[in-house]
Amino acid sequence: MNTWLIRLEGGSESAIDSPTLAQMALDRQITPDTTVRHEGLAAKYRAREIPGLFSPKNAVTALVLTVFLGDLGADRFYTGRVGLGFLKLITAGMGGLWWIIDIGIFATRSARDGTGRRVV
Repeated sequence: MNTWLIRLEGGSESAIDSPTLAQMALDRQITPDTTVRHEGLAAKYRAREIPGLFSPKNAVTALVLTVFLGDLGADRFYTGRVGLGFLKLITAGMGGLWWIIDIGIFATRSARDGTGRRVV
C-alpha cells in the first residue's frame, strides 16, 4: 500500500494511505491540482496524475455531450454510466428534465463515472 504526503490549506504535511486519498478525492477535500508526494520519493505530483483518484473522462466533454446529445444519453454513455444512458435514451431524457439536471451536474463537476470516481 502506498503512503502519500499531503499538505492541506493551513495545515502541516500529513501521511495518508491510498484508500484515504481516494476518499478525499471523492469528498472534494482535494482537487486534481492538489500537490501530493510519495512518502519514499522526493518527486511531487498533482493529484490528477495518481491513477485511480479521478476519472480519466473530461467534464467539459461530458458537458458538451449533455448540451447537444443529452436526450440520447450520450453523456452518460461517455462517462461509463451505461444503464443511465439507456434509460435516458428510451425516455428521451424524460422530456428534457434530465437535460437540465445533467447540465448542472457536469457544469459543477459533481458527476461520477461508472467506477464512482469524480469526472473533472
